[in-house]
Amino acid sequence: MSALNLHLKPDGDDPHEVHGDFTIWKAFQVLNEYLDPTADASHSLDEAFALLYAMLPKKTIKSSHAEDGMFVLIWDIAEQIPYSHPAQEKLLALYQRLAESDKIVHPEDPTETLEGTQEFAHSSTLLWAFEDKSEAQGVVNACAFYARLEAAGLTSLAISRIYAFQDYLENKPLAKDVEFPQDANYTIAVCAMWVLYDGDAFFRLLTAPDNREALERLRAGTRALVKLEDWDKWQRAFALRAETAVFSEEARDLARRAAEHMAALASEYQKGGGLESASGSAAVASEDQKGEGSDVASTSRDARVMKGASRVLKWLRAKRT
Repeated sequence: MSALNLHLKPDGDDPHEVHGDFTIWKAFQVLNEYLDPTADASHSLDEAFALLYAMLPKKTIKSSHAEDGMFVLIWDIAEQIPYSHPAQEKLLALYQRLAESDKIVHPEDPTETLEGTQEFAHSSTLLWAFEDKSEAQGVVNACAFYARLEAAGLTSLAISRIYAFQDYLENKPLAKDVEFPQDANYTIAVCAMWVLYDGDAFFRLLTAPDNREALERLRAGTRALVKLEDWDKWQRAFALRAETAVFSEEARDLARRAAEHMAALASEYQKGGGLESASGSAAVASEDQKGEGSDVASTSRDARVMKGASRVLKWLRAKRT
């Protein structure tokens, strides 16, 4: 497993400012020693969770400064972890343990998550600064982590994927991407993250009759209705970009894998065999990690945490100021 070189991002807050038992610096040290295999010290999942849990105050009606600071820090770190690095899965496992603990406050209204993802779509996949390569790559990494949260059942399905698919795969001609290939390398990557790490859940939502109400909620926030036929359009757009030499090798590989995964899901559905998650994102993650182990706890779709989108939103707002 390769080194990460994680760092605290300057955001104007004093990382040593004390809030009870919590400081951003202490939390960062725990996360770094848990995630980076080359760190001077190392923590297991249980150890990292215990150390961070001890820093949090008892749960009250509203989230604490420590809780807010910890989740913003987690998103800052997720942005720095390459999308295919095993540390993304390790961070996911820790996120779940924290989210399900008895010290985390959950919003009362579940629609808060959906609203947050809408702004996430506008703020990141539509308005980022492409001239800053590290910033653009950070958004790709963050989308991969968000998709992993969805696949684990830790947050609602984000409509940001639909904005991305519509803007970058459906409404944007291939010729435009060819004209600006450096930008397209990142837009292809961000679209691929939603397919490779949570394509199964989204396709299941499009095809399952008992998910009609959830699908209508998802459609209500988009500029156009989402139909099963759109899946084929997006799959073909990925396939075209996979064969376009002007794009980077990485972007073409991501497009190829996304197109193949989408085609496999559609083929399985048409055969009437149903959708098994074992054939989807888990297999993609396995290909990414190429045998590298990670200390990952099992996840459950019954898990509930409504913090994800609001943390992304806070993260994006901070980056825009």
